[in-house]
Formats: sequence, C-alpha cells, structure tokens
Amino acid sequence: MHEDALEMLRRSDTTVIVATVDAHGEPTATRGWGLRVAGPDEVVVLLDASDDVTLENVAAGSRIAITLADVETLHSVQVKGTTCGTVAELCEEEVAEAERFVDQVFDAIGRVDRTPRAVLERWVPLRLVACPVRIDAMFDQTPGPKAGATL
Repeated sequence: MHEDALEMLRRSDTTVIVATVDAHGEPTATRGWGLRVAGPDEVVVLLDASDDVTLENVAAGSRIAITLADVETLHSVQVKGTTCGTVAELCEEEVAEAERFVDQVFDAIGRVDRTPRAVLERWVPLRLVACPVRIDAMFDQTPGPKAGATL
C-alpha cells in the first residue's frame, strides 16, 4: 500500500463511505463506522448490522469501494477491492475502535460544521459487524487536479 494512503487508513478521524453492488450491478452506499488495517492488502470495515442490502452484497462477495475523507481538510483516499472472509460480530477491540471513531469524527464535524453532538448521535447504529476486504486498487480522491490518481 502507498504510505500516505496507509496512514490515512490507520487514522480514526476520517469519515468512511462504503459502496457495494448487487448481482445485477445495482449500487448502494452507506456509512462505515471505522476501519482497521488487517494486513498489507486487507482492511476490516465496520458496518451497520441492520443494513440488509449492504450485508447481502458483501455476503455474495461484492466488489466494494471504501472512501475515507478528512472532515477538516477533505483529503480523501478510496480503496477498491472485494469482500473476503466472513462478516462477523465485533470483538472487544473493534467495539472500542468504533467508539473512538464516532467520538473523533463527531468532534471533527462539530468543529467544522458546528452540528450539535446530540444530532450526530442519532446516526449511530445499534449494532455493528466487521467486514474483511481485500484491496486491489487505491486512489487519491482529494478534490482537485489529482483526484482519481492511482496510489
């Protein structure tokens, strides 16, 4: 993985958007609730356990795109790959990771947009699951002339 992109993936103060497709190519997008680097070409993204459409897509081995964006700078990275392994309940470490993610992202949104924390808290799903993803491509998605450049 490109070092700058890897650093972005390791940060827990970036927003996470996840896009998948069904067997007919119909896309869907949702929020991710954290991301962990699991290996040189693998990440684990945390998803809303009640998002049936996304979970059906990942269970079928869907192509997946995960975009991470810094709330304050809009520096963005997108990874594309394929879901791999089994979607599973969160381990204790992932629960703590999700809580840190929510705190840091909501703090950043509050600083930039001044959105009250109580409003943001309504977004948080009741239960999350962990979805492993094998990465096969990475892109700079930061707005500007280099957006879309391969990393």
